[in-house]
Amino acid sequence: MASKHRNVNTGKIINTSVHGDVKNKTCVICDDIIDGGATFIILADLLKKMGANKVYLIVTHGFFTKQYDVLKNIDGIYTTDSIKIINQDNIKTVLINDFY
Repeated sequence: MASKHRNVNTGKIINTSVHGDVKNKTCVICDDIIDGGATFIILADLLKKMGANKVYLIVTHGFFTKQYDVLKNIDGIYTTDSIKIINQDNIKTVLINDFY
């Protein structure tokens, strides 16, 4: 589990913490939305500094408003096609219709 704190005036993340031992483990970050990815970049960096072997991101809705290469510290990203289909090597799009 992880937590973050933002400056309420600027929206910038001022502190991120991970609760637990991640050394030599594979970590999975789950969230509902990714926009620019700042939260996940910071969290993935922290997890790897704490010794995580791999960090994966699973998000329901992928806006991806920033460049994809800023997410290079994440080993794999999985999202649905609820917003758009992503054609990037490190991002896998799961088609929602595949579940019906």
